[in-house]
Amino acid sequence: MNRWHVAVVCATVFALILTTACWAQQPLQVQRTDAALTVTGDHFSATWDAARAWQLGALEISDYAGSWRLDGERGSVKGIGSAALRCGETLYLASRGEAGVPEIIEHTGDRLVFDVRVTPRAEGGAACPLALSERFTVLGEGAIFCEFAIVAPEGVGEVTLDEVEVGMAIDTESLQHLRWHWKHTWQGSEDLAREATLDDPRYLRTMGATLARERPYTNQVEMCLEERKPLSGDGDAGFRCEVTADEGGAKAFSWRIAGPVKAVPGTVYSNRWGLAMGHQRYADNAIGQRIAHWQEGNASLMTYPSDSAIDAMAECGVSMNVLHLYWYGRGGYTPFDEADMRRWTASCHARGIACVVYATPHDREGAAGINREWVQGLGLDGIYFDFGSLHTMSGSKDADGRYNRAFPALPGVELTRHFREAVGPEGIIISHSGGYAPDTFFHLNLNAYLPGEAGVQTAMLDNVSAAAYHSGMSYAVVHPWCEYADFQTRHGSATYAAMGGFPHILFGRGTHQDNNYHRSVYRSAEFALPYWQMLSTIPMDRDTRLYTWATERAAWTDEPGVHCCVYRRSADLLLITASNLGDPCTPALQIDRELLGLEGGYRVIRLGGPDIAHFAATEAGDWSGGSIDLGSMASSDYVGLLLIRGATPEHTQTELARIERLVAAFNDPQPPTVPEGFTANASTGAVELQWQASDDEHHVVEYRIHRSIDGGALELLPAVEEETRFRDVTAPMGRTVEYAVSAIDVAGNESARSQAARVSMPGRALEDGVAAVSGHWERDGAWLRQGVDRQPATEAGELTEFAPTTAQWVRAYFTGGQGNHGSAHVIEMTVRDPRGNAIKPAKITSIGSDPGHPDTDAADGITDRMANGWWSDRTKGLPAWIAFDLGEPRQISSVWLLTYWDGKRFYDYTIQLSTDGQEWRDIGTGTAPTSNARALSDIEMTDGAAGVTTLELDPERAGGGLLFRCPDENNGYSLTLEPRWDGNLVLDKLVDGKLQRLAGAFFPFSIHNPIPHRLSVECDGPVIRCYGDGRLVMEVTDETFASGRVGMIVPSGRRLLFMNLSVEKDEQ
Repeated sequence: MNRWHVAVVCATVFALILTTACWAQQPLQVQRTDAALTVTGDHFSATWDAARAWQLGALEISDYAGSWRLDGERGSVKGIGSAALRCGETLYLASRGEAGVPEIIEHTGDRLVFDVRVTPRAEGGAACPLALSERFTVLGEGAIFCEFAIVAPEGVGEVTLDEVEVGMAIDTESLQHLRWHWKHTWQGSEDLAREATLDDPRYLRTMGATLARERPYTNQVEMCLEERKPLSGDGDAGFRCEVTADEGGAKAFSWRIAGPVKAVPGTVYSNRWGLAMGHQRYADNAIGQRIAHWQEGNASLMTYPSDSAIDAMAECGVSMNVLHLYWYGRGGYTPFDEADMRRWTASCHARGIACVVYATPHDREGAAGINREWVQGLGLDGIYFDFGSLHTMSGSKDADGRYNRAFPALPGVELTRHFREAVGPEGIIISHSGGYAPDTFFHLNLNAYLPGEAGVQTAMLDNVSAAAYHSGMSYAVVHPWCEYADFQTRHGSATYAAMGGFPHILFGRGTHQDNNYHRSVYRSAEFALPYWQMLSTIPMDRDTRLYTWATERAAWTDEPGVHCCVYRRSADLLLITASNLGDPCTPALQIDRELLGLEGGYRVIRLGGPDIAHFAATEAGDWSGGSIDLGSMASSDYVGLLLIRGATPEHTQTELARIERLVAAFNDPQPPTVPEGFTANASTGAVELQWQASDDEHHVVEYRIHRSIDGGALELLPAVEEETRFRDVTAPMGRTVEYAVSAIDVAGNESARSQAARVSMPGRALEDGVAAVSGHWERDGAWLRQGVDRQPATEAGELTEFAPTTAQWVRAYFTGGQGNHGSAHVIEMTVRDPRGNAIKPAKITSIGSDPGHPDTDAADGITDRMANGWWSDRTKGLPAWIAFDLGEPRQISSVWLLTYWDGKRFYDYTIQLSTDGQEWRDIGTGTAPTSNARALSDIEMTDGAAGVTTLELDPERAGGGLLFRCPDENNGYSLTLEPRWDGNLVLDKLVDGKLQRLAGAFFPFSIHNPIPHRLSVECDGPVIRCYGDGRLVMEVTDETFASGRVGMIVPSGRRLLFMNLSVEKDEQ
């Protein structure tokens, strides 16, 4: 029998006992005696011992290979999560203390709450003058929380509490795949070394450990301390975490919370720790799903996938369609267009596609409204739950600089319970946490996890152990978020096939990252289509069980680079995938008949091909035992084998026929028919195009719009996918424009162009007659351009030179920029005299520093951006500053500033000098665009309409729009797109050159995939109606400005193109 050791502040022994775990939650079983209180849940059993002052003393956790038994001690400390209190030189341990019998407060089917009050004792038996009050909450899905308070009784006298320690220890000697995870950001291959110690407060919230035995499977245990608050004072001072050296094979992790604090009657300190115990999903309705995630970010087009797009999903084998955040309006999860949303759910369900929608815990009011009636009323099958991490959900700070407890771990788990109750046991919940590491806490009630948005998670594609680790991450089925080019490859699909993960592709013109988005799933999912077809051949639900090489090895080959997964639907129907992540080889497949319960003979159908156009399902003979020759496999090749005993099931027959049609579509030699019924209708600043759908033997994936201006050469507008309409907002006003449309099918065949449609654009564009108020404005072809071509920061830094000046203090004052996360990051700053000699500062001060990045690092001569530099305190935001005191007045003539560089970000800053450190004068400014760059025409407007077409030049620097009713250069109204990742249309007042918010409304626009937008207003007295792409977004009443000129505005640091500035006055 294998023996292992694990503890929390104590050493604990694991004994392997074969048991069976079940994901479906079972009622908690509670056994209580005078000596112990034992609680048994789905996959764990926890015991509180009277001999240990009713501290948590033993855990048994089940997983795929049996169960772990945790029971033991480390040194003189006993009990899991038991606190140690140090008063002066005396250490008092709760596990040595004296405690009353636990008082049960609540006991339901899935929850137990009980209180314990302890008087800790020292090694010699002396009682602590402070008491420990604990409230334990046990949840059946695998979480234990302890809310503890250190209490000083009346008449406590002179007592000082110097330190509290809570933590975990794990025997690392025998573990083959130990990983420590500090849950701030996922560190990829940079897991903490065995001897690592971190005091960086960014990592002080959550610690997880991977305890794999034979293979790199995620036997994860995770612990958190919900608030990183010290015993006294503000911020992170006196609060640290550490990993100690091995002691008898056990390595300890602990939070050390330092004082001192003088005790007065009442609560001296309180916090709450949590322990989550993950377990493998044996069978889950997320296994094998083919998920297409609709991330539409253009409000002028459809909010929900059209029937044509849903047809495409069905033909590609999609089993689940997720709508991203654009499906609903703000202020609650209600559809933008309920009728169209019900069309979407009905259309998907008619084609066998499940419907899932986006939700986030940040929308607290909306999340509270998600319930069973809401799910059933909208016809939904599940929820896509973003920001599923302790850090993303509770990362904000209160006025005192401490972390907000609105969503710590326990309420977070309660929220996932709430979602589970809403979707029911058969519904699906998918979690994603962006660039942050996932948490076991948030996946106890979920079905699937999406890694991949963080670039470092591409390690999944290069390291099979990392891939296997992610396949068990937090004990949820993994659907890698395939939005980076590295994931959208055959090697990516081969990796997913090897680890039992399932590509989660995005389609629609979304707002995320640097993808090649398409609105047709045929294009966005093409890299994943061969793998999807394999998975589609058997039903994927709770009755199908997945076996992977990292958990239960049910199939394998004689080649180490080939990894196999088995999907067992029944003893009559199985799918086996074999993926070669190694060198080219000719492997032979072995199958564990006993483990899979197989008897008799099976018909084998081989599935595979280098791409979907060459995918085939071919009969591969019969099998009744022995090896199966897989033939020659190149690197990144993967194949599927269907094993069928008896008649071919109806589901499999249907899917094989669909696959045959799909392959034929990619090999179709015939183009679609010519689009008919093509019309064009012009209005101020826009042309509405419509046509009838073309016919094709398979599917039309896109339409190409051909345009000619004043009889000139034809040009192509952006392709229109899965839709038969288009709104052109870039047709120049006052010109004659001719259009035609052609159709493209799955194989890329193009039809002839339709009959042309010609329009004369009304009005005249005003942008040629504007006068610059501030900023840099110039023509760029048909567009008016604003924004200096500011290049991102580079490793060369920026040199500010000036006439020799006497000063004692030099300061870099940061006010903005882009891509810098609202912080300043200075790798090195050098001040030089007129002879070019560097002047070493006598003292360095700053607004504050992020832990681990002190301001002194900005003058140490080290220019390694990853290992060195001053990071401003991110909790304080901008403006931020760093100042050098030169010790005495000196002649200086230049300042060199090296900021963090990554090819994207830049910083807005000013170099300032001072003789006394109090009064500062600007001496040089970073080359940032002027704040609120503005240009005005000479056309005035009182009542009527005004509009402008905008196009972002830089995905990360979007934003700007229309000025109107401006009585002078520094006053008026502005309607702009605000550069947020979820999109907003904002109405501001410009007062003395500064913007004041009047109103804002959610408006999806593509800041990461720029497309033109038409912003317009209608003014009727004090009433202002605001439109985005022809859609009324908001109506506001304001009487500040009754009339004035129209123009354009761009906030600092943005880059924008404008055309078709227009005014239509009401004739009274």
